[in-house]
Amino acid sequence: TDKPSLFPGILDIENDQTALALAKEKLTGAVVYNINNCAEHGKGIYVWDGTKWRPLDSSSSAFTCGGILVDRRDCEEYFTGSFGTAGCWMTQNLRTHYNMGSHDFQYYAWPPTDGGSPVDSAPINWEEYKHYGMLYNWSAVTTKSICPDGWHLPNDAEWNQLERVITASATDYSISGIADNWIDDWDTSTSDYYGNHGTKMRSQTNIVSTNFTQDGKSKPANTNGFDALLVGYIEIISNEGTQHEYGQSAYFWSSGTTVTDGRYRKLSNGQAGVERSSSTLPKYNPAFSVRCKKD
Repeated sequence: TDKPSLFPGILDIENDQTALALAKEKLTGAVVYNINNCAEHGKGIYVWDGTKWRPLDSSSSAFTCGGILVDRRDCEEYFTGSFGTAGCWMTQNLRTHYNMGSHDFQYYAWPPTDGGSPVDSAPINWEEYKHYGMLYNWSAVTTKSICPDGWHLPNDAEWNQLERVITASATDYSISGIADNWIDDWDTSTSDYYGNHGTKMRSQTNIVSTNFTQDGKSKPANTNGFDALLVGYIEIISNEGTQHEYGQSAYFWSSGTTVTDGRYRKLSNGQAGVERSSSTLPKYNPAFSVRCKKD
């Protein structure tokens, strides 16, 4: 079954409360295999105890970093990766959507409209490109629980630690065999680009509908690579968005008490390093990609 809240054999009487109550009692002990991964305990064998379905093996649905994360809010699934002392991160861009507040904006990163108005409703073939994720403005990522339960928007220090790990352990996360030494000044750097680890975080996969060739060396998202996709950003002025740098750069939010504290990370084609900077509102109201980290 793919309907974990119901039970087999009595769907035709679910509106008859008397018959339904009797069936619930008589079907105690019934066993089904649930194929709905968005159920409370995920896919697996369930037994009806008279009041609810219970998994026979609850351990089979427990999340393990490096496996698939299921966002129970919308059933979206994400690859994850373990990055040593930096913890467990999503290795795909967040793509959840919800009822927004008046200052919250979220856009689909695909299809590209570089220099034009971005898409704010799901395109017909979104399923094919949904791993490109959605782009969110500062209000959207800070006024809502943007990440799945048990996950959060990483802060600036957590981003630094992720970059440290990838810098020092290049072969674990990229096809580059060259490890580098982290320089402490990079923790607070606001220079254009620092280090050589940006290449190791960027995806090898070319972005569709662009003439830019990707030069990233990250392992794929399903094999513990950060796999940053260069889908650009959205600039929002007077509630109207314009897409920029599609196929050229990736921008990721970090958390903070103010947007100045929320240092974003930028990775770009042709740039070996990473840029760490902050956005200024309300003059410049960008929408960036989001990666979540496990609590």
